[in-house]
Formats: sequence, C-alpha cells, structure tokens
Amino acid sequence: MQRLAITGSSLATPELALEDLKNYLNGLGLKYSKTPCRSIIYQKLEAMIGRWWQEQESMQADAVAKALLSVCRNVDDVCRIVGGNRTGFQQSNRISAAVQLRQLLAQDPEVGSPSAADRLMAQFLKDAGKIAEHGYCAYADLTAARGPTGRPKITWYDDFTQIVIELAREAGVKPTISTDRSSGERRGWILIVAGELENFLPRPMRSPSVEARAKRLVRSKRNIRAAQGQKGSAR
Repeated sequence: MQRLAITGSSLATPELALEDLKNYLNGLGLKYSKTPCRSIIYQKLEAMIGRWWQEQESMQADAVAKALLSVCRNVDDVCRIVGGNRTGFQQSNRISAAVQLRQLLAQDPEVGSPSAADRLMAQFLKDAGKIAEHGYCAYADLTAARGPTGRPKITWYDDFTQIVIELAREAGVKPTISTDRSSGERRGWILIVAGELENFLPRPMRSPSVEARAKRLVRSKRNIRAAQGQKGSAR
C-alpha cells in the first residue's frame, strides 16, 4: 500500500541516557573526551529514532484519499441543501431546508436580515465549492501517484551502521563480520557493538536476532559503499 511522503524531521530520546553511552564507550577503551558523543553519536541516535517514529506514524495514502473523497462528497451534499433555494430544478425537501436555514440566519443578530442571510449563504457556497474542488484534485493526485509501497525500508540502519564503523576505526578494529564454519554463528566486533548500541533504540527498532543484526549490518555496509562510490564518481 502506498505511503504518504514523510516531511520535516524530529528527534526522540533514546531508551538509555547519555551517561550510559559515555560509560559504554569508556568500556570499549574509547576516550569519552575524544569521542564526539553528544554531537555525533547521541544526536544521531535521537534523529534515527525520530525518523523511525515518523515512518510508523505515516498514514497510508489510500486511507487519506478515502477521507478526502468522503469530505468532498459531504461538502457537496451540504452545498445542495444550502443552495436549495437557488434557481433551477431542486428537490422540494432541499428547497424547504434552504428556506428554513435562510429564515433562521436572518433572525441571528450577527446576520440581521434576509438579504444578509442570502449573501452569507452565497459566500458559503463559493468557499465550500472551492474546498471541494481542490479536495477532489488532491484525491486524484493521491490515487494516481506512484510512491513507495509496503513496509518502509530500514534506511535509518545505514546511519546506525556508519556510527559503528566510525567507532571501529577509532578503536583500530576492522569493521568485518565473519561466520564460524562449525557452528555457523556470526562473529565480529561491530556485531557486538551494534547489539549494545541497539539497546539505546526502542525495542521494535532492534534486530530480532544476532543473524538479523548481521544481515542488517552487511546490507548497510553495502549501501554505504555504494553511496560513497556515487559521491566519488560525481566529483
């Protein structure tokens, strides 16, 4: 199902505090004073979580389109009633409703007269017609546009992986993942560190297993290399 495009950006607080990140980095042998924790790591985690929440809260385009269509139809129905006393063929119940509405509006102190009620109803029809017109256009755009469908890709994990890679470089460790031939278990420094840093993320954002985390890291490393290659070729 098509999703609405996400606009703007937001930040969300990680599950663990900045002090916890400081202690963990110290445990890795990384000097906290030399690690731009607040400006690079913690803020990036905040941005990732904020973007993830936006993805979860983004509404399906077809649901929005249906809501718009319903609103436009309701506005059209109201206009038929309000404009029931206009010239042309009209149903008797609409004419009666429009006449009753005109009389009540004329009795309103803020309106004051039948002629003022006519002007108010005419202006309403003009404004409501414009709203309905653009509403139908929006409905057509949403139902005709082709956008990303299904579950959103985990694009934020590329930024998460970049953080882990940078920490590996600072620690002097190669950001690689290996597979034990006998057990088939995934191993690697970045795999362990990624698992610890995922504790700062909301539970639904975390990898469901070590294998899933390894696959995410491998895929994101590939995406990062591809993006770097595109930047290099564009120079």
